Amino acid sequence: MLSLNEFLANVKRDYASDISVEDLLRYFNRIQRLIFTADTGKMHFLNSADPEFPYPILPTTAGQLEYDITQQGVLKDSQGNDVILLYAGRPVEVSDITSVFISNESVATYKGSYGYGRYEPNKNIFRLSLDAYKEAPVTIIQRDGFTAPLIVFQEDPGETGNVYYVDFTISPTTVTSLNSPASVDLERWEYELTTGIVGEVEKVYDGESAKADLFYKKFRKKIQDSMRNGRDLSVPFYVQRRDFG
Repeated sequence: MLSLNEFLANVKRDYASDISVEDLLRYFNRIQRLIFTADTGKMHFLNSADPEFPYPILPTTAGQLEYDITQQGVLKDSQGNDVILLYAGRPVEVSDITSVFISNESVATYKGSYGYGRYEPNKNIFRLSLDAYKEAPVTIIQRDGFTAPLIVFQEDPGETGNVYYVDFTISPTTVTSLNSPASVDLERWEYELTTGIVGEVEKVYDGESAKADLFYKKFRKKIQDSMRNGRDLSVPFYVQRRDFG
């Protein structure tokens, strides 16, 4: 398996001998972010390994209002196992929290005093049943620099195990050294990724680059389509914001 160290060493030797390792890491991060940002928006996380439901579960504790889903062990699957943030088998990070939602059958028990707006997953994408979902009354604090995104319940959610589900978008892990894990398969996409990095170098020094255009217009989408494994995970859900009495 091609490591990031080996990959960037090849790029530096063949195309960018005058470029520092720090700059190559920066260009690589830029390329990864481009791959994880589709034309229709950021990619959403689905736990394809869960046989029952692809959305991660957020178990709650009585009296606790705030939850940081970037912490290991906070999100669970339908079997009670920790959700590992992998996309196409590669490590990823939480980008933006889209919504916290609850199944229709649980609303009667956990409705509280706020009510729930209707939540409709896109059935053409996820092929879910016709069961309705409700958007839970939470405040979402998005990531700000190095601050993790937070879910803040507007009232005590109580002690729950499999009531609340979380929909969020993902971003690649930021590589900070040559030993960092990449969020893209380096061996499979070595040529395409090399083209993208060399294109970034050429843009800096020449102001334009045919390689950069080739990566953005063709190779980026090629990698995206393969990573989605036949499903467009970048299309956001439609949320109809209204309250039910």
